[in-house]
Amino acid sequence: MSHIFKHDTSWIGGAQEKRYNLDAFLGVKYYLFKEAETTFSYEVNGTKISYVIDMNAPLGYTRVDDENDGDGYRLYRNDNHIELGFSFDTLYYKRSCGDGRYNDFHTTSNHSFDVIRNEEAYLKGAILNDEDVLDVVSDHPHFNLRYAPPLEADRLSITRTLYDTDFYFQPRDPDRYLDYKTFPFAEADEKVVSDKTQLVLAPSTGDYLTTEPAYIMLKYPLKMPDTDYRGRVYLIGDGIDDEGNPDPTTSRVITTDYHSNNEAYQKYFRGFYANEPVKKIIVVPAGNGIVYQYSDIYVETYDHILNKLANLNQYPLEDVVYDTNYFSFTTDFATERFIVTQVTYGDGWKVFAKGEDGISEQLKTYNAQGGFVGFVSKAGATSYEMKYVTPYFAEGLIVAFSGFVIFGGAIGLGAYIDLKKKFKLENQDKEKRQ
Repeated sequence: MSHIFKHDTSWIGGAQEKRYNLDAFLGVKYYLFKEAETTFSYEVNGTKISYVIDMNAPLGYTRVDDENDGDGYRLYRNDNHIELGFSFDTLYYKRSCGDGRYNDFHTTSNHSFDVIRNEEAYLKGAILNDEDVLDVVSDHPHFNLRYAPPLEADRLSITRTLYDTDFYFQPRDPDRYLDYKTFPFAEADEKVVSDKTQLVLAPSTGDYLTTEPAYIMLKYPLKMPDTDYRGRVYLIGDGIDDEGNPDPTTSRVITTDYHSNNEAYQKYFRGFYANEPVKKIIVVPAGNGIVYQYSDIYVETYDHILNKLANLNQYPLEDVVYDTNYFSFTTDFATERFIVTQVTYGDGWKVFAKGEDGISEQLKTYNAQGGFVGFVSKAGATSYEMKYVTPYFAEGLIVAFSGFVIFGGAIGLGAYIDLKKKFKLENQDKEKRQ
C-alpha cells in the first residue's frame, strides 16, 4: 500500500476508519454493516424493546439490500464511486530527504493532520518521486508542478470534558451526563471507568460542531495502560418533537461506531458522517485508564466533497474491464494527463496504449501516490491494457530450462560412462575366458 502516510515503510487500514478521501481514492464501493453493532434496547412496563441506530455510513452511500430479509446485515453502495483511477494535470514533488525516509508528505515533525492533508492530496494530483517528476516534464512540459498542498479541512475549536458518570451510557438519554461532576485529565488514569466515563467534545463557541452535511474526522482519544483502546463514539444532534421536527432543546444520537485502535499514527483519525447539525461528540471508553486530552476534530462539508469528485469525473477512465492480472479502459483527453490507478505498484505491471491509428505502444510506469501504478496518458481517443507479468519470469524459464538441459546432460553422461565401463569389463572377462 501507500508509503506516503505516517511510518513511511508500511501502511495498514481498517473499515472502522471510514475516511472519505482515502476511500474515494482506493475505490471503495460497498460498506457492509452488522446491525448488532448499533442495536440497543430499553424496557417499557417490563417489555424489552430493541431499536437500531443509523449506521455510520459515509455520505453518498445508499442501502441496497432487502430491508426485510432479517439477516442482521445492511449493505450500502457508494453512489459517488469512481472506477479504477483518476487523471490529473498536476504533479507534486515528494521532496525526499537525504536518507529517503522523510519527505514533504511524511514529515519528521509527525503532525497528526498530515494524514488528513495527504488523503486530500491523493485526489488533487500525482505525487511522484522528484526524479520522476523531472523525467515526466522533460517530455511533457505542460504539467503543473507543485509542492505538498496545504490542509483544506477545517480544524474546529472545541472543549474536551470528562464526566464522572456512574451509569452505562443510554442512547435514548444522551444528555444525562449533565447532572454529574467533571474531573481533570490529570486524574484520568484513576477515574476513567470502563463503559461509564464520558468524554464530551463540544464547540468552544456556538451550539453546533457543524450545521451542514459533513465528513467529520475525529482524532481517536483513547489509550489505556493495558493497551485496551476500545471505545464507542456517539454523534449527538437535536432531538425530535412529537410532530417529527428537530427540537434543539433536547438531544438524540445521530449515529455511532465502535472502535479499537493501535499505535499507528494513520489510524488515529476516524471518520463520522451526519446529514444534519451535530451538537457534540460523546466518547465512552471500554477500558479503565487514560484518555488523551488532545483529541481534535476536523470537518469537510459534503458539498466540498461533491465538487471535488465532480471535477475528477470530468476526465474519467471509461469502459473499464477487469480480469485476473488484467485491466482495460479508454480515455479521450484533449491533452496528455497523468493517470494514477487504484492498482498497487509493482515492476510486473505493463501498460499498453493504442490510439486511433491502431498502433500499440508500451508506456513507462511510475510509482505514484507512494505505491500505485501511474503513467502519462495519450491525447485523443485511446484504449489501454494493463497486464501483470511476474518479473524475470521469462529469464527464470530460460535458467530453469538450461538447468534441466545441464541436469539431463549430466545424467546422460553418467549413464554413458557407466555403460562404457560395463562394456569394458565384459570384454575383459571375455578375453580371460578365451
